[in-house]
Amino acid sequence: MAYTETTATSWFSRLGNAFKGILIGIVLVIIATALLFWNEGRLIKRYRALDQAEGECIEVSANVVNKVNEGALVYLTGSAKTDDVLSDPIFGVSTPAIHLVRRVEMYQWEETSSTSTTTQVGGGEKSETTYSYSKVWSASHIDSSAFKQSGHDNPATFPYEGQSFVAKNVRLGAFSLSPSLVGMIGPLEPYSVPEPSKVEPQNTDVIPVEPLPTQTTPADAESTESESTSDVASEETAPVETPAPEVPAPEAPVSEESASEEPAFRWENGGFYHGENSAAPQIGDVRVRFEYVPQTKEVSVVSEQHGETFVPHQTPNGTVELLENGLVSKEMMFANARSSNAILGWLLRAVGFVMMWIGFSMIFNPFKVLADVIPLLGNIVGFGVGMFSFLLAAIVSLVTIAIGWLYFRPIIAIPLLVLAGVLLLYTLLGGRAKRKV
Repeated sequence: MAYTETTATSWFSRLGNAFKGILIGIVLVIIATALLFWNEGRLIKRYRALDQAEGECIEVSANVVNKVNEGALVYLTGSAKTDDVLSDPIFGVSTPAIHLVRRVEMYQWEETSSTSTTTQVGGGEKSETTYSYSKVWSASHIDSSAFKQSGHDNPATFPYEGQSFVAKNVRLGAFSLSPSLVGMIGPLEPYSVPEPSKVEPQNTDVIPVEPLPTQTTPADAESTESESTSDVASEETAPVETPAPEVPAPEAPVSEESASEEPAFRWENGGFYHGENSAAPQIGDVRVRFEYVPQTKEVSVVSEQHGETFVPHQTPNGTVELLENGLVSKEMMFANARSSNAILGWLLRAVGFVMMWIGFSMIFNPFKVLADVIPLLGNIVGFGVGMFSFLLAAIVSLVTIAIGWLYFRPIIAIPLLVLAGVLLLYTLLGGRAKRKV
């Protein structure tokens, strides 16, 4: 099912928007330049911090805390263990673990759109936007009030948010791991919740919803009725103490507002499900799954020894604290840290370059709009604007990156400046050649 919306924009409106876009383009270029320069500084400092840290790092045993190593950057491996039992108070799920994560998804309508634009003679534009709707499982609430087509309504609220629970007491041999190191332990694995009848109550505050039905005999019914009559009679004569109710096996609750109107969560395939049939989900159905890190996990750590625990190691160029899952050598840990630093650096460079390309395209976009009075001419000018913006963004990006490296690594900066000069020369000569033609 799809819905198509057609809009028309006059040439004068497009031209006005193009001139307004110049300011946005300038802002994007400034932000991109600042991002590229900051990223190079961050990249260089991180490399220097890792180089210095690797030279200072010493290997120690996790079985004993040696006070001689107080304040030193140490490398150690072993089994991270905890006796903490992590509990989800909402669904009554408890298990010994380092991490426990609740994943909540709701079956909802999702709107997607695709737009095709054609330029008309005279510079105006005609746009056709097609909105399509599909049903998806989503971990966040999708607001259907803004949908273009009615009849695709999602519930107004999301029942429960996802949540993470982390053990506070995790030991590595004789050491206690700091919260920052515990947060790096992984990866998460699927956790299958035992059937409710096999789960011991962990939280008396958990409100059960529609517990599993129990079989009653006629004798039990008569006994319950007689007890009820006796209670009424005793209330008229003298107050009596009411015995505390037994806590049933924990099950997923629903909110007080919906408890009487909607079916309860039920255990299903190691998780919980809210709805009639998980094989044929309906809008508003909710599924809950859990993931965890088991209570014992092999890890490798590089951090500063501080008593019986650890703190990030401070260097003149930043802090260093590493944790890898599994038994990894010290050399490999630092090599992986350098690789991660390089990958992040290239990603930020790509983001900065694309932002700058978009910014320059917006700055020169009025030339394309002016030429769109004749659509064919507008396409030619648009292609030229795109190429010129690309080359200009590449030149400015290379110069910015080179300036960042110039002081620290001239060997890298000089080739970048040469490449930027070649691109600039190509752009200028190419422009003159086109003008002659």
